[in-house]
Amino acid sequence: MHLKWSVLIAVSLGAGVLGCSPGLPPAIDVLQGTVLYDNVRVWQGQVTLLGKDNRVAVASLQPDGTFRVEHPPLGLVRIGVANYPQSNHLASGSSARIGSFDHRQAVCSSAPASFLELPSRYADPLDSGLTVHVEPGESQVVVHLQRGKNDPPAFPRPTHRIGVEVGDLAPEISGPDLDGQTLRLSEQRGKVVALLFWGHW
Repeated sequence: MHLKWSVLIAVSLGAGVLGCSPGLPPAIDVLQGTVLYDNVRVWQGQVTLLGKDNRVAVASLQPDGTFRVEHPPLGLVRIGVANYPQSNHLASGSSARIGSFDHRQAVCSSAPASFLELPSRYADPLDSGLTVHVEPGESQVVVHLQRGKNDPPAFPRPTHRIGVEVGDLAPEISGPDLDGQTLRLSEQRGKVVALLFWGHW
């Protein structure tokens, strides 16, 4: 009986010691970056990071041309930057091998008028010639894509128009909420909004 109680007390004390570690959460490695094409922020596409031992991380470019990767490969990292036309009609996908990593991309049938085309030489991190050195902790980089003589032009992100196509701003919707207060859709910009329409006859 005494032996059982001794073991139980030891386990409880051990759990208390391990559990009481107040302070900051453990630090993680973060890479934040900006991609410029001919000194214009690349506002659509994705960044592929290829580190040693074929470790890969992928991040989407934000509308302001920035990206963020948690737990990126460290040391010398190769970078690929690509963007592909977005369409509601996807054709069969294709696969390109990067070391032991299968990089699958959707091949789309048509591109919207505001598609920012990048030179294809920057898509594969093995061939792009783009490298950065990523240190542990927080790192910030600026990736410059140089435009050649015959490369597609660079242009800033178009101003969103009001419409019903993907990427357009939604038309204003307003009405009373459950408390009788006026609710406007435009006031919810930047938030996830679900609209439910129903009717009865």
